[in-house]
Amino acid sequence: MPAGNLELESRVAVIESQFLQLRHDLRNARLVSDATADALDALRDEIVRLRTRVYTVASSMLVFGGVLGWLVELLIGGGR
Repeated sequence: MPAGNLELESRVAVIESQFLQLRHDLRNARLVSDATADALDALRDEIVRLRTRVYTVASSMLVFGGVLGWLVELLIGGGR
């Protein structure tokens, strides 16, 4: 086998190895990207749930404050 063919085959083998490594790296990056997107979706869902809880607590406090104020006024102003 001529030396030129051996050198060419060696270069082709190196390029093929690099291609396979890039393909593997791309698959890994895709998996990481998908996992990150899933985690981001879960985080968004958790933020929506937390926001709902905060609004519910704030509304409840406002209603309770109104009822408490009404009771205080009823008790204090009731003797008039």
